Amino acid sequence: MEELNSCEIYYLVALLASEEAPVIELKTQFSFAAVCDESIQRVLTELVSDGTVGIMASSLNGTKELSIDASLCLIENWQVFIYLSYRLFLTEAGLFRWETDDWGVSEKRASYLVFSSR
Repeated sequence: MEELNSCEIYYLVALLASEEAPVIELKTQFSFAAVCDESIQRVLTELVSDGTVGIMASSLNGTKELSIDASLCLIENWQVFIYLSYRLFLTEAGLFRWETDDWGVSEKRASYLVFSSR
């Protein structure tokens, strides 16, 4: 896969969140496009800070959404965070944005990104 631009990275992080993907998929999906961890970490930090993406913890008792501050603390410790059993999700604001925003990515390019990252 060729190099991704900033909008495409945002789009793919949001796509993973829309699927409630485990955080390890941030590492595996972007490794194919040679996107550095720092770029993914920065994008995820921004999307969590603005309330688009959330992080949830899974346990035997169900799932628990983490606060923005707790999520940002986890993201800051990136090398540990990506290997833990947390999941991404789109918040209510994130779901609205997912349905209404093009993320700066054309429909054709978005389709290519979705299918080439699988």
